[in-house]
Amino acid sequence: MSKKIFIVTGEPSGDRLASKVISKLKKNNNNIEFLSVGGTHLKSIGVNSIFDLKEITY
Repeated sequence: MSKKIFIVTGEPSGDRLASKVISKLKKNNNNIEFLSVGGTHLKSIGVNSIFDLKEITY
């Protein structure tokens, strides 16, 4: 059974940092599924977003 982690980033630097953390977690464990509210960095590493970060940033 895989673990599921939901990540919420509030702005672009959080999106960038979260993508680095998730990339490392994916390398060490392929049993984790990620879902997010994120932007282009999370999308670039294959993390699905329920809606784009642009919708909540100002």
